[in-house]
Amino acid sequence: MSFGLGLVFTAITVVMEALAIPGLFKRAMTGWRWLYWAALVSGVQSIVSFNLGGLIIGTGISLYFLFQIKSYYK
Repeated sequence: MSFGLGLVFTAITVVMEALAIPGLFKRAMTGWRWLYWAALVSGVQSIVSFNLGGLIIGTGISLYFLFQIKSYYK
């Protein structure tokens, strides 16, 4: 994957995670959803860059923990 495409994916992920912060502090479901979509974008980045280890470890662990804490958000 080219440097520019990786930078775009990373920028999108950072913006989505920043948008999630206020909702996470309020325990709102919108904050959880922003993190969910950020994890999926990160997974797509791993697929596009053929980073299988990052896909399995990074995205897998992120999604596991996200679904473990989902019940705390309304």
